[in-house]
Amino acid sequence: MNTLRNKQMEPMSAVGITFTDLQFTVALKDGRYLTIPLWWYPRLERATRAERKNWKLLGSGVVIQRPDLDEFIEVNHLVHGCKSAELKDPVPVC
Repeated sequence: MNTLRNKQMEPMSAVGITFTDLQFTVALKDGRYLTIPLWWYPRLERATRAERKNWKLLGSGVVIQRPDLDEFIEVNHLVHGCKSAELKDPVPVC
């Protein structure tokens, strides 16, 4: 039995974000949660708590905008485990 749908996947969208001192969690529209270490996104890691709290969802939740940090994060990139292109890490970014 094939349980996968054989159609093009729609972009993932977020409905909310929460932060701790070490990570952030993105609530997805489909009910799942993604938890990402802050060090994957250096601007977020260096940000103050107030700057982290200031976020907007754009395009029905497909992009997370960080106005204070001049940063945009695509939710699909998070789903696929992509890190910030600013990260100097031997593990490739998407």
